[in-house]
Amino acid sequence: MIYLLVLAVAFIAYYVKSYYDDVKRYPKGPAPLPIVGNLFSFEGDMNTQFHEIISGLSKKYGPVFTVYLPRPYVVICDYHLMKEALVTRGEDFAGRSGMIPDKTVFDADNGGVVFSWGNIWRENRRASLHILRNFGMNNSLMEEQVLISIEDCLRHVDSLYAQSNEIDLRWPIQLYVGNVINKTFFGYHYSYEKCDRYVELVKKSNLMIDAISENINWMMLAQQYPFLTKLPYIGYKAKKVYEDAFKPLIEHIAEDVSNSLKSYDSNGEPECFVHAYQKLIDKGSTEEINQKEMQNVVVDFFIAGTETTSTTLRWAMLYMAKYQEVQDKVRKEIYDAYGTDKLPTTDHKSQMPYTVATIHEIQRFCNLVNINIIHRTTKDTQVGKKAVEQCIPFSLGKRACAGEGLARLELFIGLTSILQRYKIEPLPGKTVDIEPVGGGGAMLMPKQQKLKNVSQNILQVFPMNLNFIN
Repeated sequence: MIYLLVLAVAFIAYYVKSYYDDVKRYPKGPAPLPIVGNLFSFEGDMNTQFHEIISGLSKKYGPVFTVYLPRPYVVICDYHLMKEALVTRGEDFAGRSGMIPDKTVFDADNGGVVFSWGNIWRENRRASLHILRNFGMNNSLMEEQVLISIEDCLRHVDSLYAQSNEIDLRWPIQLYVGNVINKTFFGYHYSYEKCDRYVELVKKSNLMIDAISENINWMMLAQQYPFLTKLPYIGYKAKKVYEDAFKPLIEHIAEDVSNSLKSYDSNGEPECFVHAYQKLIDKGSTEEINQKEMQNVVVDFFIAGTETTSTTLRWAMLYMAKYQEVQDKVRKEIYDAYGTDKLPTTDHKSQMPYTVATIHEIQRFCNLVNINIIHRTTKDTQVGKKAVEQCIPFSLGKRACAGEGLARLELFIGLTSILQRYKIEPLPGKTVDIEPVGGGGAMLMPKQQKLKNVSQNILQVFPMNLNFIN
């Protein structure tokens, strides 16, 4: 018995020594505990305040340090070092974690363009950017789609305003952004009268975000100790809950891809992203371009292109209601550039520095994705020592957001078009609540709330030809 006790003590001592010897390999940060690391040692809510926790640690340990959750993560906390890592040494930092929850998005360990790595990532990112450029990314063709969608949105807001000036802008904004993505990738719009299918999908997607937030500690433990995913209850909280949360979205996208391919003509010009990707499959471009990856790529763009932009615009409406003087300055710039009888476009964007700066500040202030998607180094590397604070809403380098141009366009057109037409105010006797919910490595979401819309009595929106889904 004594022999077993001595053996156990010796094993524990060896484990602890080995653990802290390994800790010395990484940039200095808060001292971790064996097994759990720093996972339970932070003050504050890991879901909504993790970025603040990280910011506080950077003041103590410098711009590069390590946290153990319990897996070691090296954190880079300033602009110049991020640029060095993600741009100058982009190949060194181009990997992905390959762990949960990343690989639970697909039925493969490596797929799509967001969470993938290696040749699958390179070939599909290259193909996706090529297709999006052909469909007008960063030029007037894509702007036309955005303008069609905002006109439809404004008509719907007008109909809501006719009933009451107390309006929850969440769903009009959600469908404005969603319709741009649907048209680009699948070739159809939803009408606001027949959008129950899309609304249901968004609600289920929000449950996915909640699942990440509520079970983040279990998930992080399972990253370090994968056997936990095999245990009853813990396995569900650590992995299965994510698979269940993503399943409705994956099934929804699979149905849209299938429906879109029914109108595919191999001899004609592609009408949407799915058609263009199918053409690449038909040509036998590379083995990484295939039917399975089409689904994975579209899921990635749908997640990245809808919820992020629509949620940023929802934050924008709350900030405009709270900071009336900023809203008034933006509206004045809109009127000076476009008047009151023409929807804003990017033609005069260069004449609107205050509006552009306001959009940047909204992105910085809402801090939507409070922790960037994890990068894995592909080899031993290093970053320098200089640090300056900057805002990087779309990341940098080889992993920069592929849809940045479209997102910036949607934010500019969406904000300026709504503020040209309506003044956004708090409800009488109410204050705007800008405390976030969610987070946990997902997104910081605004609380759903009604705002008072005051019509500026301008601009008739004329009907346009749209391809609605029934």
